[in-house]
Amino acid sequence: MKPDGTIMKHRFLKYVLILLFSFGSGMGQDNIRITGMVLDARTGVGLEGAWVGIVGTGFQSYTDSRGHFYFENIPPGEYTLVANYLGYRKREISGVVVYEDHPIVVTFRLQEAPLTLAPIQVEATALPAEGLPTPGTLVLSEEEIRLYREMGIATLLNQLPGIQVESSGGVGQRQQIRIHGSRANQVLVLLDGQRLNHPQTGEVDLSVIPLDQVVRVEYIPQGNTALYGGQALGGIIAFYTRRTVSRTYLRARTGGGSFRTMQGQASLGIPLRRFSLLGDYMQLYSAQNYPYGYRGKTYVRENAWVRQNRLFSKISYAGSKLQVNFFGQWQRFRRGLPSAYFNELKHFNAHAAEDWLTFQLQGRWMYSSQAYVEARLSTHQLDQLFNNEKDPSPFTRYHTRQRNTTREAELWHRWVPGKMLETRVGLYFLQEQLDHENILYPRYSLGKKTRQATAAYEHVQFSVEKIPLLKWFQIRHAGRLERYFDRSPEFFPYLAFVAVPARFPNLTFSLGWQKAIRYPDFNSLFWKGDARARGNPDLNPERKTGWDVGIRFQQGTTFASLTYYRSTIQDLIYWHRGVNGIWEPRNLRSASKEGVDVLIKQPLFQRKITVQLAYSWVQAKNLTREPNIYGKRIIFIPPHTLQANLQLRLGMFSGLILFRYVDRRETVHANSRGTQLAPYRIWDVQLGVSRTISRFRLDFSVMGKNLLGEDYQLIFGFPMPRRAVYAQLKVYWNVFNP
Repeated sequence: MKPDGTIMKHRFLKYVLILLFSFGSGMGQDNIRITGMVLDARTGVGLEGAWVGIVGTGFQSYTDSRGHFYFENIPPGEYTLVANYLGYRKREISGVVVYEDHPIVVTFRLQEAPLTLAPIQVEATALPAEGLPTPGTLVLSEEEIRLYREMGIATLLNQLPGIQVESSGGVGQRQQIRIHGSRANQVLVLLDGQRLNHPQTGEVDLSVIPLDQVVRVEYIPQGNTALYGGQALGGIIAFYTRRTVSRTYLRARTGGGSFRTMQGQASLGIPLRRFSLLGDYMQLYSAQNYPYGYRGKTYVRENAWVRQNRLFSKISYAGSKLQVNFFGQWQRFRRGLPSAYFNELKHFNAHAAEDWLTFQLQGRWMYSSQAYVEARLSTHQLDQLFNNEKDPSPFTRYHTRQRNTTREAELWHRWVPGKMLETRVGLYFLQEQLDHENILYPRYSLGKKTRQATAAYEHVQFSVEKIPLLKWFQIRHAGRLERYFDRSPEFFPYLAFVAVPARFPNLTFSLGWQKAIRYPDFNSLFWKGDARARGNPDLNPERKTGWDVGIRFQQGTTFASLTYYRSTIQDLIYWHRGVNGIWEPRNLRSASKEGVDVLIKQPLFQRKITVQLAYSWVQAKNLTREPNIYGKRIIFIPPHTLQANLQLRLGMFSGLILFRYVDRRETVHANSRGTQLAPYRIWDVQLGVSRTISRFRLDFSVMGKNLLGEDYQLIFGFPMPRRAVYAQLKVYWNVFNP
């Protein structure tokens, strides 16, 4: 039995919670009948965006940023409530009796079930303000992120089919993402709904993602221009950070390893009634000068050092009707720029300095249990300096300074009038700015460039249960009318169907079709930064028309998915070297891409062992009728990619064994023999031990990467490290596994 003081405390909190909800509802306080929370059963943290419904009625709600939900105007009677959240097992609570003028408090504690993507769970993910996932969305839960976090963001994302994270070196070097072989600037990267792609190149360095604060990753392989706007041509990766904490915590981390790598970090979380405060500071140093093999000889990669400092903070307010979130992030990178193309281009102590500054303010007003209005304002600034003044050659010497600025504003309204229908309409504004200065050769400066986009979009989701032959059926439609820069407004549609057969309720079938677009970045249009390359202001936007069909199987903890996709791309942008030796971008008139993605996950022995397999096959062809390139494979796209891993959990011990295979990649459009990047096979391993003592927890882990010491490249001309070993120690106080 609990002590009397504890019982009194719980009763007091219960009545305080009722009073808070009653007060927050304003004039409608007498109409509130059911309030409550949806919590993670293991951590006790409130789950934002969880779906809660009352069986046999049209009442449904979604939890706020602290896990609260409430229902108004419920007639007296006895009800059964059900709660569901993507990545967790559904739970029902029956026998909830509602009396006249007597609010009832109900608490759900959901157990994790990572990558559970049953149809109703896809619906439940509609609430996050950052977007509405499509039926083909895959999700990495907080548990999976925590499992792979120490191995780095590349290892985490590589668990999903079709993803390649490219890097120019080891720890701390630039990391960029490709989806099904797309270029990095064709993938939209979001952090809490805010785009990180910068205007000059359209790319994102994934090293800026505060992975220690990320609790959810959404992966949309085919993209969705209708909901997310231009730049979502190749796919979307959306990272969501923690918005609230249930108790005060403090965490410290230190580690190091090969190539003089050292890292330190401290985090703090404080709940203050309706407020939550989060703070995180991290710094990293790594020399990354390592040996590599090339054509039978061993060389040493030099000038690959990196220093990184990051400060992340977030303030959240959660009322019964209003939620407000504000986060800011500052990051500083200082990097050496090593020799390229296997030391053919010497480094001459070249270096780069980068400063990232990101802010976002987001607010949601839930004026009823069926609707809310949300607004988001954000700004993202990147200052860069590249210096290679010691290079004796004027053709390869550089010293440039540039500032990329992106500003966004979005306002939308979401209405769920009943169990069958969900609607959303919104307005969007985007401004991109570039200020580029070539300090050595001012005539090559791009100067100041500005462009903006305005858009209006709509989304309708219609669901039906228990119709002939089907247990559940859903139609989704979205459309976006967007005006970008000085171009005429264009409309981009999206249509999807999802169905669950009545006789096979463990299977989910989906079919989607869309039109997508990506506008050229500033470099492609205006570049004149040196004498070897120039932009092309006559470039057309890249356009894609694509469809995909998928099937998913979920039974207990067993999960499997198979997706086939096909698309045609008009005006694909690529850089071409002319007969004058100058590189410039051009449009390929036509290209096609098709492929298959497979994901299988099978826990064994009461989830002590988990086997996971991610496979992707891609065939991308150039259909432009020009000599030497028609019908050839698009460069840098591997036909086959395989990621297999084994997860071990044995009490206080844990382990990971990972294997990755990537097929050969073409590097020239004519697919000339002998110019391909060779296939590679990589083995990684991680071993960890965790021990809890009172309110403290100690985590110690050892990681080995590329255990067989294979020489390989992710980017042509930039060799990756051979074998490397790292160790890390974490100390938590007031444990809830942040």
